[in-house]
Amino acid sequence: MTALAVALVLVPVGTLVVRSLRRGGAWTLENYRMLTDPTSTPVLRVSVTDAVENSLRTAVDATVIAMTLGLIVALVVSRRPRSPRWARAVSLLDGAFMLPLGISAVTVGFGFLITLDRPPLDLRSSPVLVPIAQAMVALPLVVRTLTPVLRSVDPRQREAAAALGAGPWRAAWTAEAPVLARPLAAATGFAFAVSLGEFGATAFLARPDRPTVPVVIYQLISRPGAENLGMALAASVVLAGLTVAVMAVVERLRVGSVGTF
Repeated sequence: MTALAVALVLVPVGTLVVRSLRRGGAWTLENYRMLTDPTSTPVLRVSVTDAVENSLRTAVDATVIAMTLGLIVALVVSRRPRSPRWARAVSLLDGAFMLPLGISAVTVGFGFLITLDRPPLDLRSSPVLVPIAQAMVALPLVVRTLTPVLRSVDPRQREAAAALGAGPWRAAWTAEAPVLARPLAAATGFAFAVSLGEFGATAFLARPDRPTVPVVIYQLISRPGAENLGMALAASVVLAGLTVAVMAVVERLRVGSVGTF
């Protein structure tokens, strides 16, 4: 069964790599060369290399948003309220921020499109809408990566810091900051990788002149032609390579079972 699972993961990826290096029955790098030429196909308004830059820039913005919100949410839901009412409220808040995991990213993107479509928050033509949507998709992963770490901190450490005269924020920083460094880096990697490859919400919101790589791949495979298919294969390999590099860093930064569900 393990061999079957490995085959199901590696064979499709290997097929992408092999076919991206072939055209007309010969081995060639032509598909990759065409990625840098926006005139190589009328399907695209920008080159795939420009789309890679857009994806990286958008992923950075989305990661900043997801990490900022995720850290705040994780700090809140990791607390242990003594009141049953507050405990239920924290549980509901935790579940609310997990919602993007339970619904399709397409639903998230469509919701943003029809919600932020009139003043004073008409963001349909704004480049900030895509990073916001991608951040909401990545947010549950950030919260689920950081919350177990924060819950593992002994409350007596915060109480000891407070007893020594530290304020609430200083006590929390003293107890939790030492154990958060590597999980924060891992959560950042998760958010970046998810944003980099996100398609569902982005397909609704990306502007034609600022597509991300997944959107470009879809545009290429939706049109006939060997050139379009070859470029789609090459772009898929580039995206896979970027994602693998990010996840390799995440695996080195992950602590124990941090990042698991």
